[in-house]
Amino acid sequence: MGTKSLDAAFMVEPLVTQAERQKIARVLVDGGSVYAGAELSVFYFSPAFAAKKEAATKFMVAFLEGARDYYDAFFLGKGKEDAIKLLVQYLPVKDPALWETSRQATDLNGRINVEDLKYQAAFYKAQGVITGPVPDIDKHVDAEFAQAAVKSGERK
Repeated sequence: MGTKSLDAAFMVEPLVTQAERQKIARVLVDGGSVYAGAELSVFYFSPAFAAKKEAATKFMVAFLEGARDYYDAFFLGKGKEDAIKLLVQYLPVKDPALWETSRQATDLNGRINVEDLKYQAAFYKAQGVITGPVPDIDKHVDAEFAQAAVKSGERK
């Protein structure tokens, strides 16, 4: 964005706030307000990792624990200062102020809005972005690890 080689982009926090503060971009439309319930991000496992069922499930348990901790901090205000310290320590965005407005939502049980992914695929096909057949979304979405993580009781 800073080199002006892009006219528009889909960005997530804290990069949105960072770009606005640097005056290299501004929010045209908040992604979640365009289409309520839209699936804006999903979590992928490679086939090789997914084959390691125990490790993949444990990873999902940890991911969902982190998602819940993030939700508690940024949506409920519980431990937000500590969460920001960790984000600054371990992620590339080092300005704590940029994290203050962060509010990336994810389903706390790892569910994916499959119907919306199908809708999006049909939309992109109609727009000519998908030139071949529309992908079989059901074939590519597997809730096994999220369901096992929720069921495991290993979370906080």
